[in-house]
Amino acid sequence: MVVFKINGAKTFLPLKVARGTAERRLERARELNDKFYNTLTSSFTDGVITKTKFIRQIQKTAGTHFRIIYGDSYQDTTKNVTHLVDETATCMGYNFTFRKNINLDNKLKDNNIMKLLNISLQYFHEILSPKFFRREITMLNKGMDVDTINDFFVNRIDVKGKLDKKALKQFLKPFSTDDKIDTLQLFRYNLIKAKSNDVYKKHYMRIVNNTPRLGIQYSEKAITSDVYMYDEKLQIIEQELAKTLQKARSKK
Repeated sequence: MVVFKINGAKTFLPLKVARGTAERRLERARELNDKFYNTLTSSFTDGVITKTKFIRQIQKTAGTHFRIIYGDSYQDTTKNVTHLVDETATCMGYNFTFRKNINLDNKLKDNNIMKLLNISLQYFHEILSPKFFRREITMLNKGMDVDTINDFFVNRIDVKGKLDKKALKQFLKPFSTDDKIDTLQLFRYNLIKAKSNDVYKKHYMRIVNNTPRLGIQYSEKAITSDVYMYDEKLQIIEQELAKTLQKARSKK
């Protein structure tokens, strides 16, 4: 069985920068992205920026020198930023995936600025979130099927409408108490991040609407809608987590 490791110095910002609650780290990621937005909008030449320059500007904003490679995809993906794993199963560095339709001749177009800001925000989240990536690695090393867990989050939780409580309970049923706690903690953090990103995205929609040269206009409905019901989903996950933790304590 492969045992994954993490080279923290080549993957995360120092703990003195990355400490704090999940909410505070997400806030810090947004602050970095605000700074990056100002740099990015002044870095386009004739409406485009090279991928190399885009990555260099992200690194400069974060004050990092982590290895970043990039590639293209013909499919949409919710994770445009993933961790690199070397031949010794050590995680260090990142891979950026650009959707084919947002680039032309290895250059990124300014009318896709929202998608570019999503990539940079994902990167800032990752370098500020050692605790949660370590949880995922621990789950992998325990033999848990993290891909299936993440698929459930993407396809059944982070979707429009209510969270199906029965489907959640059925999904968690085969898990041991400890594995259930890890999974619910992962769901909780990803929901907090998704909610934060939704608020942040709408904030930037308004900014982009007020930047005529980009030629993009988002409707007020797109900006103000609350179709993902993140608060209700968080409440359900936290209640299930609290019950599971109580059960674990009662066994000790």
